[in-house]
Amino acid sequence: MKRSIIIFSWVCMMVSHVFSQSSHGMFVSEGKQWRYEIIFPSVKKYSYVVHGDTVISNHPCKKVYMDGDNYYAAIYESDGMVFQFPNGSGSSSMLYDFNIKVGDSIHRDNGGVVIVSSIDSVWCDDVEQPVRVYTLKYVGEDGEEYGQGRWAEGVGALDSDLFQPLGFLMVGKYSLFNYCTQDDEYVFYTYKDGYEEYMRMLGVNHMTLYPHQEESTIYDLQGHRMTTLQKNGLYIKNGKKFVGN
Repeated sequence: MKRSIIIFSWVCMMVSHVFSQSSHGMFVSEGKQWRYEIIFPSVKKYSYVVHGDTVISNHPCKKVYMDGDNYYAAIYESDGMVFQFPNGSGSSSMLYDFNIKVGDSIHRDNGGVVIVSSIDSVWCDDVEQPVRVYTLKYVGEDGEEYGQGRWAEGVGALDSDLFQPLGFLMVGKYSLFNYCTQDDEYVFYTYKDGYEEYMRMLGVNHMTLYPHQEESTIYDLQGHRMTTLQKNGLYIKNGKKFVGN
């Protein structure tokens, strides 16, 4: 009887661990690729890809290459948090914490604070699962808001470089996320067509943009396109939830 209880407890613990990992969506995965774009002062597209294994300071890691063959960093993931070892460094630092909740704060060295202002489930066309998107705002020591940006769970920064997750706070940094793929399948995207699509949106604050959808496209919470709406039903339009009238 005692042995059965121990085995049952072990199984519950393993199931709980697997669930906690899967609920976050794995960030570190072989073959995962990110596409970014510098839009100012010149246009340049670049990418990161996860390929190969390594061990640094006793941590099993995945290697990340920039533009195919330039080793950039090693990364590993633990309980919804992502850590990096920059190229040539034996010390790790945290890149992302996807356990953050609305109202949580990330303190900056300059005395300012980054606050999680909202978390939304966002759908992309032709992507099977929604992705949680965290909207972050930067509040200075004077209490004034100076900027905001977004992270996508399991994907990373949407308004700055992958390895500068709070880069939206840096004047002159204009790297934008295009899309993330896994085994050539889209995981998440803000736009697929790069600079041409962005030019179409000029004049719009890019930090307010959500994954590209036609304005008239409405989804239910299962991601199905809707042509008729039920009163008081809950739907998604332009990546935001609303109640049908």
